[in-house]
Amino acid sequence: MTRPLPEPERPTGRPFVAVRELAARQAGVVTRSQALAHGMTDAMLQHRVDAGHWRRLVPGTYATFTGPSFWDARLWAAVLSCGDGAAISHCCALVHWGMRLRDHDESVIHVAIDTTRRVQARPGVRPHRLSGLAGFVHPARNPLVVRFEHAVLLHASTESEARAIGIIADACQQRMTTPDRLRSALVTFSRMRMRATLRQVLDDVATGASSYLEVGYLRLVERPHGLPTGSRQRRVVMRDMPCFRDVEYADLATVVELDGRLGHEDFGGRWSDLDRDLSSALTGATTVRLGVGQVFGDPCRTAAGVGCLLRRSGWSAVPHRCGTHCLLTLDGSLEYLATPGSRDIPNIVRADRPTACGTRGTNAGAAARHPGDVGRRS
Repeated sequence: MTRPLPEPERPTGRPFVAVRELAARQAGVVTRSQALAHGMTDAMLQHRVDAGHWRRLVPGTYATFTGPSFWDARLWAAVLSCGDGAAISHCCALVHWGMRLRDHDESVIHVAIDTTRRVQARPGVRPHRLSGLAGFVHPARNPLVVRFEHAVLLHASTESEARAIGIIADACQQRMTTPDRLRSALVTFSRMRMRATLRQVLDDVATGASSYLEVGYLRLVERPHGLPTGSRQRRVVMRDMPCFRDVEYADLATVVELDGRLGHEDFGGRWSDLDRDLSSALTGATTVRLGVGQVFGDPCRTAAGVGCLLRRSGWSAVPHRCGTHCLLTLDGSLEYLATPGSRDIPNIVRADRPTACGTRGTNAGAAARHPGDVGRRS
């Protein structure tokens, strides 16, 4: 969207020219203290507002243009209103760096300030006090903004575990950063919520799990239930076109494709998925396609099903229970339901026991939500 230009100034005195030049460098936004320092008076400021040439954005901050406030102007207003050293942070910093976020709330601007300072609450601005903020801020950005890796970790630490997985995986999948760079940034924080969990997520992403769903499959389905470790994002060529398989158990001729929202929701993406499944079947491999509900809503039942497929392909072991609330039987034996139409459904789960995700086996469809909604705070 094209930025609206600052409203033309009729007065041509030196204070107005200096303030106009300053506003042009700050997305059309100036503060009262800046205007006074450049020679304007409170009476001049009030006249500009009364005449409709300027607008108050937050207390002490003015937009020198008419019309709705665009994103950059709101960022500048939030940072300037929080005083010297304030920087764009958390999800707003990620958007500022160019990352695509799911369900981003643009009504609130997140700003980081040092722990030595306090600011008054302002509408639409959420300050976060950080120790040693100067070391997290990019020195060449204007307005000041927290470095990308630090912003990823800060944003992830304020969300649920499921959303944190999605944030870190998306940042790496969009090639904005790497797990190693995020690990280095994590060391610089002396204290951080979910620090151990974030470190584990980074280790999982480093193994090749490149999306929130792939990380969830590794953490909730494959690893805790003792399934064999699959190859992740292995490059194969099908019909002279390169593609990547999410999880492949090559020795067992089984492929697990994980479909989240991103990249599988349009007709072209869905057609490519089906064509890839057909090509895999022609090579003798069995492809199973899992979604959010199977991975995050009912991981124990999903592990039972995948384990059944792997045993049919020659896997000699059986999946085991992931914890006291796991739905698998104690011995992990594979029995089958005798009801019509469901002979091939593994009966190694008990539907009357809650899973680790808090849902029951009979209500797996009710949990088929985006993982960002799991544990989401109001």
